[in-house]
Amino acid sequence: MIRSISRLFWEVQLSESEIERILRDHQLSEKGINKKMFYHKLLTTYTWYQLIDILGLDNLKSIISNTEVLNGLFPKTLKRAYQNAAGILSE
Repeated sequence: MIRSISRLFWEVQLSESEIERILRDHQLSEKGINKKMFYHKLLTTYTWYQLIDILGLDNLKSIISNTEVLNGLFPKTLKRAYQNAAGILSE
């Protein structure tokens, strides 16, 4: 799965170890990819179940509860879907 994530960031060529570090420590990449950009790509590319597999349910809940991350999502229907999911998971 990490290898497929590295293909998402072809323009900066993130290594597998950098991706693992971002996922583990939620840190900025040495190549300028911030958490918001990283999570936008993941949320707009992968299915719900793939995201759970990559991030784990607790991390995914945290990410979709972050308005800074969600506000930048496009299309708006995707943003609303994640907002609805965050609302359901917080109950």
